[in-house]
Amino acid sequence: MTQPTTQPVTISSLSNPNIKRAAKLCKSSSFRAETGRFIVEGTKLCADAVRFGIKVDTLYYTASAADRSGDAVNTVLSAARQCFVVTSDILKKISDTVTPQGMVCECVIPESGFAVSNIVSGGRYIVLENISDPANLGAVARSCEALGVDALVLTGEGGCDMYNPKAQRAAMGALMRLPVAKAEADEVFSALSAADVPAYAAALDEAALPLNKSDFSAGAAVFIGNEGHGLSCETILRCDQNIIIPIKGGSESLNAAAAAAIIAYILCNS
Repeated sequence: MTQPTTQPVTISSLSNPNIKRAAKLCKSSSFRAETGRFIVEGTKLCADAVRFGIKVDTLYYTASAADRSGDAVNTVLSAARQCFVVTSDILKKISDTVTPQGMVCECVIPESGFAVSNIVSGGRYIVLENISDPANLGAVARSCEALGVDALVLTGEGGCDMYNPKAQRAAMGALMRLPVAKAEADEVFSALSAADVPAYAAALDEAALPLNKSDFSAGAAVFIGNEGHGLSCETILRCDQNIIIPIKGGSESLNAAAAAAIIAYILCNS
C-alpha cells in the first residue's frame, strides 16, 4: 500500500474557500481556463490521474471512502499538494454526480499537450466541431483511444470543454491519455494541408461517399459536427470529400458518439 506523505486536514463548513473554489471549478469552464485547474471525480479516476502523470493539487475525500478504497485514497494522498477530509454533504457540493463515490481531486491542466502542428502524413484523426454534450465528447475520446485514432482535435467556438467533469467521467481516463488538441479551423486545415492529410466531412449529403466504400489507407482526418446542427457549411466546403454512414430503417442519423465510433473503426482499419 502506498504510504501517504501529506497529512489531511478536516473541513466541515460548506462556506470554506477551498470548497467554494472546487465547486466553481466543477461548474465553470471559464474558471477552469482562468485557473488552469479542473475537477476529477471518483476513486478510480482520481487514482488513475496520478498514474497518468496528471498533477494533483488538492484531494477531497470522505472518511467512508478511505475505509472502502484505502489504496486509491493513499495513491492520491501521496501525490497531492494538500488533502482534506470532508463530509458527504460537502462532497456533494463539489461533485457533478448525484451519488458521489467519496473522492474529488482538483488537478492541474497540463501545460504541454498535442498541437495540430504535430499532425503527420499518414495519421488518422477525428475532428469534432462544436460538440456540445460533454458526455458525447468523453465517449468519443474513449472510442478513439480504443480503436487506435492518433489524436482527437476539437474545433469551433461553441464546443464543450474537455475538462468538464462529465466529459472526464464519460471518457474513463481517455481524455488524460489520448492526444487531444484544441485549435481554430484555419489552424487545423493548414496543418492537414502541410502534412498532406486529406479531410473528410461526415455530412448528410446524397452525393457523399458511403463510409464502407471510403479508402483511408493513406491516413485521413474525419470531421464530425454538432449533435443538432452537424458540420458548418464552411467546414464541409473546405473538406476534400463528404462521407456518410449508410443507415437502414427509419432513423435519419446517428448520435455523434455512435457515429464517431463507427467512423474511427473504419478509419483505423482501412
